[in-house]
Amino acid sequence: MKKRIFVLLSILLLLSSNLTFSQFTQNDSALVRTTFLREFDKDIIYQYLSSNDSTKIHAALLSISHSEDTTFVDSVIKLDFNNYGDYISFALGQLGESKKSEDYLYDSAYVPFKDNYIEALGLCGDSLTLDFLMQTIDSISDSHYSPVSSITFPIVIANFYSRGITNERSLEYLVNNLKKIPQNLKLLDEYKANSILISIYNNERALNTAYALYRLGSSKEAIPELIKYLNNDYYHQTKLYALGNFRKLKYFPDDPILLSNLVNSDSWRIRTETANSACYYPFSSKGEIGNYIYLVLDNNPNVSRTAAIALKNIKYPKDQIWIKHEIEALLQNQNLTKNTRGELLISYASLFKIATDSLVNVVSQQIEPKFIYRLLADNISNPEFNFKYLNERIINSSEIELLDLLPAYLTLQNKYLNNKEYASYLFTVLKGNKTSSVSIIADGLELPIIKQNKEVLQEIILEQIFNHKNDTQFSETIISLANLANRVDNLFYESVIDMLSSSMLNSIKKYALEKQGLKFEALKDDALFIRLWSSAFKYKFAYVETNKGNFTIELKPEFAPMTCGNFITLAEKGFYNGVIFHRVVPNFVIQTGDTTNTGWGGPGYEIVSEFSPLPFDRAAVGIASIGKDTEGSQWFVMHSNYPHLNGRYTNWANVIEGMEIVDIIDEGDRVISIKFAK
Repeated sequence: MKKRIFVLLSILLLLSSNLTFSQFTQNDSALVRTTFLREFDKDIIYQYLSSNDSTKIHAALLSISHSEDTTFVDSVIKLDFNNYGDYISFALGQLGESKKSEDYLYDSAYVPFKDNYIEALGLCGDSLTLDFLMQTIDSISDSHYSPVSSITFPIVIANFYSRGITNERSLEYLVNNLKKIPQNLKLLDEYKANSILISIYNNERALNTAYALYRLGSSKEAIPELIKYLNNDYYHQTKLYALGNFRKLKYFPDDPILLSNLVNSDSWRIRTETANSACYYPFSSKGEIGNYIYLVLDNNPNVSRTAAIALKNIKYPKDQIWIKHEIEALLQNQNLTKNTRGELLISYASLFKIATDSLVNVVSQQIEPKFIYRLLADNISNPEFNFKYLNERIINSSEIELLDLLPAYLTLQNKYLNNKEYASYLFTVLKGNKTSSVSIIADGLELPIIKQNKEVLQEIILEQIFNHKNDTQFSETIISLANLANRVDNLFYESVIDMLSSSMLNSIKKYALEKQGLKFEALKDDALFIRLWSSAFKYKFAYVETNKGNFTIELKPEFAPMTCGNFITLAEKGFYNGVIFHRVVPNFVIQTGDTTNTGWGGPGYEIVSEFSPLPFDRAAVGIASIGKDTEGSQWFVMHSNYPHLNGRYTNWANVIEGMEIVDIIDEGDRVISIKFAK
């Protein structure tokens, strides 16, 4: 018995392994600089690796992880695995495909209680690696001395999937893994160490498996197993993933008691995911339908907005006329947020096939314009009305309004292919300086209109690239224009890529050189490093004041010094004051930091990524990007745990107080100010 408890305690230590060792310090300017400038000076890095100071070795491994230079592998695998296994695995996974890394990680997984390091194989192995693992997995026991265990392998599969590598047996394995997990949790009531730890082990196994299924798109075969977790509050995060699986499968169990329990859950995150998935419930009674519909009245704006969006998917008995009247009454409810009412209008029109021309004339003064535009985008049964309505607004609309107006306008392009007025409006916006609007049109033009206006489009693309290829505010837009050029003409596209290869922006230059099959070397900005480094360790806490209330974040410059320095530098100038939360995805993230309030804006420069082993769990704070080393000013806070962000976004802070405020922030809410403390 003692031996068994020791084993389980070791598992517990494994599952809660401490990845928060101090890394970068104020004394590491040279290492941080060579990392920030993407020089990766080997003299500096090897000096750190040969140190007796574990902090310096951790810092060197973080630096190496960004280098994309597999010549570092030999030095990394010489380090003491027992002391640095977490960071060795992280660095090897970030360095990418390497047979030497793959062999090392596979062999290291035999070390007792270290089998979680096999997860990195999903980041540095190739398709043959996954095939081999899938062929041998059935013969491998759940012994903690095996190279792959049932608690680990689901994450391995998910990591391979994130790189576009799959195996046809993956879903089958994940379903079978769920089937083998014991469901008897009464052991918890006995307060015995081994019983509690067994439950923790099973929870982690279920959590990883449900998550991997969710990432891969799920399987109908998993439904009976996933249902089991919906009835047990101990598996809270697993329950969220189970509901996410049902959403992807467009399924919900025919169990009115379960439906009622989930709709009335104490957790707003459970209610949100229930709203997303229970719309596929086989409704048959007024009570069941009413119970679901009233999620629209939920006190949490994330739940109510999600329910309003999902409502369009419900299947209901056609004789239940009261549903239409109930939703019409809800549309008149002044207690609903503007976002919920707008989403409810779109669902109402879709659910009951309401003619949009008559509906728009009735509600145009009560609903925000963005929802009217999205309503028109969903329904083009009366294109003449849509054309007239949108034409009257397209030229004088703000950039924020155009975010929703232009997608609606683009739905008309095949109907108005030969209409010169229509093309003129589109191309006027395309050659303008509203970055988000240019991107939307560039991404949304279809081949018929492209072919018909080939010469005009070439002229506009060349002019925009000439004027903005070095403009950070246009970086994402320039890539959209380049992709449009590819659809216009192959030879023209090659000339565009050649122009972009001389850009002074890392994101654009990297894009162009990769298309040409050439090696990319980052452009150096030492002045930016000096400016941001001076603030990197200046403060430890940031107090974010919003119109909904305040929350506090703890900065982590020991993992992301330049990101913290950037945030502090911008905030001290008042950059974030008055900026809205332009993106809120319920039970995922809230995002802010764009002064244009469109999601396309930034500070006027780019900083590099600072990935680390820190997980993107609930309350983690990350910085947005459009690819590695394209970060700027936009940052986000996690509502829940989503491991697919791990090692792909910079985790630079954590909310330590005020998550109840984060949980009620809605799109359009604002940051009022940000203050700091040491």
